[in-house]
Amino acid sequence: GRLYWISAMVLKAHADKTHKGGVVASLSIPWGEVKGDTDVGGYHLVWPRDIVKAAFGFMAMGDMETSLRILEFMARTQKHDGSWHQNMWLDGRPYWSGIQLDEVAFPIILACRLKKMGVLKDDFYPMVKRAASFLVREGPITEQERWEENSGFSPSTLAAEITALVCAAHWAEETGELKESRYLFEIADYWAASIEKWTFS
Repeated sequence: GRLYWISAMVLKAHADKTHKGGVVASLSIPWGEVKGDTDVGGYHLVWPRDIVKAAFGFMAMGDMETSLRILEFMARTQKHDGSWHQNMWLDGRPYWSGIQLDEVAFPIILACRLKKMGVLKDDFYPMVKRAASFLVREGPITEQERWEENSGFSPSTLAAEITALVCAAHWAEETGELKESRYLFEIADYWAASIEKWTFS
């Protein structure tokens, strides 16, 4: 029980009190032995991948309200093309400008999980549709994988992309957009069937 409560407090400490739903990746400064308090950026920014993982943690604790606020934050900070900044300040201003397709996929997965659990108060399908469209246009090759170092076919990114497209396809089907749903399923199937060809070495 003690570890559970400590973990819950650590997650809550990373949630911003001014920008509703904002959760930074870490309060720490990475590589602290060579960087100081004057270095801007660092982990005290919002990464879409990390904030969604935090939302999953809150969901595991039964804190659906915080998870929903995180999704609302993601909807507010989505770019017009359907993607999100690689990382951003809590007010949504970008810091780095790389494209990491798993960071476009994870908010879709979060929205679909919350929808399936029946806790959504608003219609997040437009956000999901824009993000899925971006994945189809730009994927499956990612400019940066999850460690922000390499481009190409990343197994981790592919897993997130395929899952997100399947989630979006189901949502499109439920919305009555059957043509879009079939298309998303077909893309997801093709990418899934190609994983070994693309990534085996």
